[in-house]
Amino acid sequence: MSDKRRFYITIPLPVPGAAILFMLLTGALNLQAQVTTLPIEFNNNHVFIKAGTGKSDSLRFVFDSGATNMSIDSAAAYKAGISMENCERVQVGGHGGARFYLMAKDQTFRVGGVKLEHVNPVLVDFSSMTRATGMKLDGLIGYELLNAYVTKIDFEQKELSLYNNIKEIDTSGYTGIPFEFNKGVLIPRFPVTITLPDGEQFTGRVMFDSGGFFTLLVSIGYNKFHGLSQKLPNRTLRKMQGLNTTNTEERAAIKGMQFDGFELGEMPIDLTMNDKAEASEGYLGMIGIEIIRKFNVIFDYADKKIYLKPNKMYKVPFAQDPEITKDK
Repeated sequence: MSDKRRFYITIPLPVPGAAILFMLLTGALNLQAQVTTLPIEFNNNHVFIKAGTGKSDSLRFVFDSGATNMSIDSAAAYKAGISMENCERVQVGGHGGARFYLMAKDQTFRVGGVKLEHVNPVLVDFSSMTRATGMKLDGLIGYELLNAYVTKIDFEQKELSLYNNIKEIDTSGYTGIPFEFNKGVLIPRFPVTITLPDGEQFTGRVMFDSGGFFTLLVSIGYNKFHGLSQKLPNRTLRKMQGLNTTNTEERAAIKGMQFDGFELGEMPIDLTMNDKAEASEGYLGMIGIEIIRKFNVIFDYADKKIYLKPNKMYKVPFAQDPEITKDK
């Protein structure tokens, strides 16, 4: 974005003309405020944007607020001409556990014409996920973009817009929710309350994960501490595909979720399983795209706030799983 300053020579005008000049100048400033807008592809499971290297934005990335480090498919990285001369072996943790990968250091990417410089993408083989889900993706991008720009996602207009400052955005109708990062994990975290079918309520902090295809994924530590599995009837097992592993989780239904004045009704949730995990209170889990898509969202990492505005999906009931809602 150009940083050139504009200078205007004004002459006395009748009031109507002065008003017109004022509106023209204001419009010019507003156009400069927005860095870029690009289309998103949303298949109800994931938000896709185009990114790339050099002069091409040809790679298909999942926009993932749960991705604290950009990752790119190994084959796509080779085709895009990403240099392998300056690589480092790193350990990356995720829902399926931690694994070692190569990191290509000090790369430059383009998103909607905007340059992201000095990026260190992790090289991942996404072929197993593509085969398991039928979803073609070239990578995941989250923190690098969110930390550089105030980022707005409009699910109704199917647009992602980047700004330099939250003051450049009209936030009327949005609710600002303060969030925190915890223990070096750069994913927004704030408290929610869930209501079980019997009316019992539990409060804990959740991470805001736009890359997760679920409503709520409950952490095993929180589950064990509060004995949630034993309190939820009609649980079933299902398999979830990670980057390179398939995990088995429990699926159940809750009566609702509440946070910052928002009331979400009955929904299916997933509970992670790990017999070796220790019980812990406080961190409830993650909310995913099935909740997030009900809002237009503004991420303001500079002031640590997420702004939410209900969209046309807000009042649409969650899809129910008949196996976990039977005999209610």
